Amino acid sequence: MNKNAPNAQQVLAMMRTDLANERTLLAYGRTALMFTATGVTLLKFFPLSDGLHVTGWALGGIGIIIGIWESSDSQQCSSGFDDSMSRHLKLESTRPKGSFDQAGKP
Repeated sequence: MNKNAPNAQQVLAMMRTDLANERTLLAYGRTALMFTATGVTLLKFFPLSDGLHVTGWALGGIGIIIGIWESSDSQQCSSGFDDSMSRHLKLESTRPKGSFDQAGKP
């Protein structure tokens, strides 16, 4: 067995981290959509109110900025996710046949 290869616990920790990053990026997307939708709603339903009109444009702009920021973070994290998955698949291919994982299943 290769001593430099990560064990199953380390692989699962990497996969948990990748999934947590994905959940965070999805939360950024939901937040951007909420800000933009709220801004558009204020602009459409209250066109005569100057205060709400300015607030609608501000919320729409904030939503667009968050969306751009999220997409740039997404590209950085997805390349890291691809690297960690290729490491995981390489580790799985080197796992001896008939070995058991922690759940006791082959």
